[in-house]
Amino acid sequence: MLTARQKLNVTALGFAVVTMAGLLSGCGTQSASNVTNTTNSTSPSVANSANSAVREGNSIIVGAAGYLGQANLKKFEQAAAQHPNDVKALIQAGAAAHVNQDDAKAIQYYKQAIKVDPKSAEAYTNLGNIYLRDKNNPKAALPYYQQAVKADSTYGYGWYNLLFTEGKLGQTTLEKQGIVKAMQQVSPSDPAYSLLKTLKSSLH
Repeated sequence: MLTARQKLNVTALGFAVVTMAGLLSGCGTQSASNVTNTTNSTSPSVANSANSAVREGNSIIVGAAGYLGQANLKKFEQAAAQHPNDVKALIQAGAAAHVNQDDAKAIQYYKQAIKVDPKSAEAYTNLGNIYLRDKNNPKAALPYYQQAVKADSTYGYGWYNLLFTEGKLGQTTLEKQGIVKAMQQVSPSDPAYSLLKTLKSSLH
């Protein structure tokens, strides 16, 4: 089975992202069936496609099929253009751009979402994910995760990705201190709570 450090679960849109290296060292296979889906139940547009995985580079993204392809990208971009002050529409357009391997456009949408709502933990988290996973730059990703939990201290995915990144950077003291705060702030009903519990167990 995959350990907490072999999983990288992201976004309120329900993506569950696992690096291929994690899959190979975990279950010894690249099958998407080995990936635990962590789709947020409050996002029905993603929940409908949660069982469909998309392979992108060295990662598998679970729940991303609803965003894949130029037709879907166009649909979400049109929605964002029609509702430029709708944070959800902007984040979904960013997600579609991300899944379709246009990180520059995804970053643009996420930053636009933050301008509309500076407390959008999802947008900050998604930005961090691009730098951490796609660009393999945890140092660049870290400030976005820090902003995510600052914007919403109850946002489980923000905490999980922040702690994951701190561990990746060797900041184990901060990671251990952070998991205590996260478990106090995040509700047990949050989809990421079980991931935080698993991560906490791995730190002892």
